[in-house]
Amino acid sequence: MVAKTSVVALPKPYGHLAAEASCSRTTFRWSRCPSLVMARSVTIEKGIEYARRFGVTASIPAYLPVALGSAEVTVLEHTAAFTAFP
Repeated sequence: MVAKTSVVALPKPYGHLAAEASCSRTTFRWSRCPSLVMARSVTIEKGIEYARRFGVTASIPAYLPVALGSAEVTVLEHTAAFTAFP
């Protein structure tokens, strides 16, 4: 029988997180990835609202990993959204 464990990530040394193992939620919270920083500052709901304005109709869940591309969007919708930027 295999023991069930939670996903553990080891972030780069960021002050108090130096050598601690942390869950992925903590890793996302302390990440300096530009897309995550932007999603946290404007909220993920606002990001989804902009995706809708750019023509994305796929169901996008309101959680932070969406900023990293975890939502499923068709290639057609993805490329059509870029037409908002001439």
